[in-house]
Amino acid sequence: MFSDYCPLPDLFVEFLIQMQAGCLL
Repeated sequence: MFSDYCPLPDLFVEFLIQMQAGCLL
């Protein structure tokens, strides 16, 4: 969604996803 405005590294994106998954657990 924000790839054009603020591209994020894949590793950083995966890190955020892991954090969100941990919060959901």
